[in-house]
Amino acid sequence: MNSIVLELQKDALNKDIQVSDLLRKGLVIARKLKLKEFESWINNELNGYEKTIDISEYRTVRGEVKAWNPFRGYIPIMFEDSEEAKIFSSRKCGQSIAELENLLKNQGKSSMLQMPFPSEAQKNIMMGTGMDFPATLMFPTSRMAGIIDSVRTIILNWTLKLEEDGVLGEGFSFSVQEKEKALSEPQSVNNFFGPVSNSQIQLGNKDLVQIVATTNFDSKKVYDFLSLLKKSIDELTVEVEVKKELDSDIKSIEAQLNSPKPKSSMIKEGLSSIRKILEGAGGKLVADLLIYLGKILI
Repeated sequence: MNSIVLELQKDALNKDIQVSDLLRKGLVIARKLKLKEFESWINNELNGYEKTIDISEYRTVRGEVKAWNPFRGYIPIMFEDSEEAKIFSSRKCGQSIAELENLLKNQGKSSMLQMPFPSEAQKNIMMGTGMDFPATLMFPTSRMAGIIDSVRTIILNWTLKLEEDGVLGEGFSFSVQEKEKALSEPQSVNNFFGPVSNSQIQLGNKDLVQIVATTNFDSKKVYDFLSLLKKSIDELTVEVEVKKELDSDIKSIEAQLNSPKPKSSMIKEGLSSIRKILEGAGGKLVADLLIYLGKILI
């Protein structure tokens, strides 16, 4: 009969198997061997973390703090204090592995994700920078890939340690000797990655704000905006070639909206292109169009 430990070890080497599935199999092993700390870690990874203090360093997300300006889009925030900038550009990610896998799957490799700041941190940022715009931490999807890959590596190292200790199991069962051996050896998650550390921003559980995609559009609002833009295009004071560029952007966005699987990154690219054109255009409707577009992009 096959060993569940060696089976999980093999699965951890297979990039086609989701880490969330590895964790579920790992949960069976940890529960049967009565490895409470590892079981708790697996449950946190599967269900999401409730306490910042329980989150290991591999789940730290680093990026750039930006504010949403309805006329200019996302603009970088400049902190006068370098230590303050370092604190706010580093956050703890407490979402479940399945949620992170889904975010990574649905976003392109070049896409950006964001982690909005909780209200207390928002106030501190606004007071410190003098900005009245909502702030968020923005970072590439590769940061999510790093977290997921770290969990895969922890599982692999854990199974290798169990094998070294002679704890393999027969099918889904472990002998009394194997259980005693597993409990007698250190099975802390820290041994397979690194220490657990507190969040740099001490806001308690409120700091566990979810990561979200930056490109999540309301199709109806986009359609309404494009309809308004097409009606107003003749009133814009721009060159003929620029109007042709606008028309091309509109058709590109409409094609994505009508697609069975619209790519939000391409919709965002088209809307951003339109925004740049409108910012350099004249006409009494330009301000209204920019405000409308700003609400969509946020």
